[in-house]
Amino acid sequence: MGNRRRFERIPYTTDLVLEVDGTQIPAVSENISRGGMLLIIHKEIEFGASVTLRFRLPRIPDEISVRSTVRWVKPGENNEYGIGVQFEELRPIEVWALNDLLKS
Repeated sequence: MGNRRRFERIPYTTDLVLEVDGTQIPAVSENISRGGMLLIIHKEIEFGASVTLRFRLPRIPDEISVRSTVRWVKPGENNEYGIGVQFEELRPIEVWALNDLLKS
């Protein structure tokens, strides 16, 4: 079985806010790619949920807001959940900043 990932992932740790159905949930990223992120949260979220992520990328001074979809959820220890999210929309400046981060 080959690697199903379309985009290379790199370690990237940053605090962010995940918003789902009007509820804001603090999260921490573990890695990032052009297609999405791996997040650690302390609240269970449903597979397929539509969420908004608010976080910072190097080279962009302001926080960005990215609509995303939960593609998988994995329960962990201590009421933690690892979730994989797929970015749905990135603005050109966000694509540029993300590509710059991935090159570094």
